[in-house]
Amino acid sequence: MRHYIRPLLARYAPASLKRLARRGQQQLRQLRHGRPVPPCLFVFGGRPAPWPELGRELYAREPAFRATVDACEQFTTQELAGPSLRAHFTGAAGPDFFADEPRLLHASVVLQLALVDMWRARGVQPDAALGISLGEIAAVYACGGLSLPDALRVSASCYALGQRTTPTHGVLLVQGSEAALAELTPASPVELTLLLVRDAASLLVLCRFDELAQGQAYLSAHGLPSQVVSDQPIRPYHTLLPAHLAAMRRPLAELQPLPLARPCYLTTRGSRVAAGTVLSAEYWLAVFQHAVQLPGTLASALTDGHQLLLPMGSHPFPFYSSEELTARLGAAQLLPALQAGQSEWAVVEANLAQLQRQRVVGAAGAPRRELTYAEFTAQFRLLDPGFTNDLTPGFAYLRRQGPLHFLAAENSWLVVDADLINEVLREPLVYSSSPNGPIDALLSGADPPLHTDIRGLIQPYFSPKKLGALAEFANDGITGLGATLLARGAFDFVNDFALPLTQEMSGELLGLSAAERQELSSRLPSHLYQFEYFNVLTTFFQECFEQRQPAAEPLLLDQLVTHWRAGRFSLTDAVDLAKTVWLAGLTTTSMLMSSAAYHLLARPEVAEQLRADPALVPAFVEEILRLESPLHTFPRRTTQPVTLGGQALPAEALVLCCVAAANRDPARFPEPEVLNLQRKPTRHLAFGGGVHACIGAHLARLQARLMVQWLLAQGPHLRLADARALPEYLPSQILRVLHRLPLLASPVPAAPHD
Repeated sequence: MRHYIRPLLARYAPASLKRLARRGQQQLRQLRHGRPVPPCLFVFGGRPAPWPELGRELYAREPAFRATVDACEQFTTQELAGPSLRAHFTGAAGPDFFADEPRLLHASVVLQLALVDMWRARGVQPDAALGISLGEIAAVYACGGLSLPDALRVSASCYALGQRTTPTHGVLLVQGSEAALAELTPASPVELTLLLVRDAASLLVLCRFDELAQGQAYLSAHGLPSQVVSDQPIRPYHTLLPAHLAAMRRPLAELQPLPLARPCYLTTRGSRVAAGTVLSAEYWLAVFQHAVQLPGTLASALTDGHQLLLPMGSHPFPFYSSEELTARLGAAQLLPALQAGQSEWAVVEANLAQLQRQRVVGAAGAPRRELTYAEFTAQFRLLDPGFTNDLTPGFAYLRRQGPLHFLAAENSWLVVDADLINEVLREPLVYSSSPNGPIDALLSGADPPLHTDIRGLIQPYFSPKKLGALAEFANDGITGLGATLLARGAFDFVNDFALPLTQEMSGELLGLSAAERQELSSRLPSHLYQFEYFNVLTTFFQECFEQRQPAAEPLLLDQLVTHWRAGRFSLTDAVDLAKTVWLAGLTTTSMLMSSAAYHLLARPEVAEQLRADPALVPAFVEEILRLESPLHTFPRRTTQPVTLGGQALPAEALVLCCVAAANRDPARFPEPEVLNLQRKPTRHLAFGGGVHACIGAHLARLQARLMVQWLLAQGPHLRLADARALPEYLPSQILRVLHRLPLLASPVPAAPHD
């Protein structure tokens, strides 16, 4: 009977039932054999050095392998206008076929994609995948994060780079740590770019081929011996090539990445990427520009229990000797890889027999594992680290599924459509701001008429006259603080510049004296984004209110004191309102400044465009607001049963208005991922809307523009400490919080005296 049930189940059962069946079969096998089935890790290496002419025998003998190669050939040549590979796989190609770099790169990807589908046809699917450099494409495909066409689009982005570079670089094996190299790189007389971390004390480093001897001499003089790895020049990869980014982006324009169904260990991230993560087009650009962090990534996979490694293609670890690899793998088993001069069929059959003995072979021809929409929304959390570091692709995936989504893990409704968000924000009596109440019950957490009264009290302090005075204060602060930090030589923009500056601005807006601002600063922790110091703010403002004597010119804090003493406010309400104004000015503006600084310093071409035309600075700030909204989500709660976007919502439903998704809607913003200084002024939602539209929006814009102008004035003397480091964001359900932004400043030469 089971012989009839299994094919019927595989063909007609819903995905949830298939998963239960697979889990049950695995548990039965474990019970029957008395030991657990080891998880299988697919391992994908990077660009092969000499092409080993692999895949011809499998193309001739394996139908699933051949079908994927043929599908790749058709899509690549007809849809992407890319290189044809058929002659290689049929055996008609000559020995110089892969002298063409784009063919070499693309063939490596296609081979790995075809192997994934071949093993699936044989009943072997990965529990996870490890991708190294170029191999990350097929690794993510194997784990359900890319469709086959999208995997080919990413490959096209890579060979677009290969088409625009020439063999100009060599590789040095450097005996030293990554930190030691980073210290030496800024002062190096030649280009030295980290290519791959082999272990804690050895690195592969790119250097221009004609400068290898100079590079070796410089490193040796500073205690880092090295040797030349390649006697022939190669094309530069894993290095910043901003001139080629536009060409690399073109194939990614139509990319629609999917949530990972299985975890991936990706060497560009240097760590495990959890199931449910969606990787953006920007991530794939980073793959080809950032160093390979191999030891930590591999160690993470082994620590997580992946002890059975199946190579997809040629040997994935050519950087290690057999002794080094044995020591690194420990008890883990690396199955044989394909290699030139050896029967591919024999290797595959031997590996299959080994996998069968390990009991990891399942039903042949099962569909590739993908995370369904229902599974994604059931487990999706706004605080997941994989989501926090890159909001865009997860929100884009949800937007493609519809405008409104129930998130089971959050017990809330996520709105990703701009029109629906506007509907919510403009009906405050139906969609209450009460979820913000625990932090701010009088302004952002209040509804009309209370909100209207409080806003009217504060509004005069954001008048054009007040903003003019605050602009002078901000400009003086930027100039003074900037000079101090530039003299230091190295500083963190987030914690040393943006936060102290906006902290001073918040104090000035309230009307705190210089001594009061200094006193408050002395009581606060160094990490202001942890928000665990509300009691410190409460105590400080209580003392202020009790001791304060109103000034001759009315200040905002004096206004609050007057209302409290007149009995219109309780002391608690007055203190809470002061805290709200102080925090609002500090958080969102500092986050905007940090995001603007990162994008400006990471994109020299944008900085040059702004220097050439300073009138574009406001457009730049608006694009940063759209791309990196400081508040990415606005929470609301329904006060009554309501229908939103055709979906009936009960009273007390939590509604999360995701402006970060709406601000990247391609229907409103063509090429939404591109920072476009010529973009037509389509209104974004970074400052909200309706009665709760940010009262300090003009002040935040003003400070950001002044900061950008100051950064532009520094020219090349101020730069990112590590231009290739991926930005890290702190987990937050509503805020876009850049964790840190290390910068280096070189002294400006003194002007010559007459």
